[in-house]
Amino acid sequence: MQASALEHLQSANRKLRTIFLRIRSSGGAVALSGAELAELRADMRCVSAALRRHGLRDPELDAEIAVYGDQLEVLRQVLPTMKTALLVEKARLDVHREHVKAAADWARARRQTL
Repeated sequence: MQASALEHLQSANRKLRTIFLRIRSSGGAVALSGAELAELRADMRCVSAALRRHGLRDPELDAEIAVYGDQLEVLRQVLPTMKTALLVEKARLDVHREHVKAAADWARARRQTL
């Protein structure tokens, strides 16, 4: 049973490290996809449930819990940057959508005048 909680923690920590490496290598501009965010949320829930089920601790599990806590703190610090990047991307897409709409309106009006 103890191995299950440890395996959940190790898996979650690997995934968080991968995310943070992507963010660092991109200068903080990487946005996670909806699927990645959903997977991260599911992993966090699994870890939480595993830790609730396994009240007994051992040194290896305690160490992994400490790493996980550190990872969550980094995530808490990175989320505002990710939110900003997503808002910037949304604004860019909104501008692009308006441009496409204006071009379609122009093409439709041009066809009607011919």
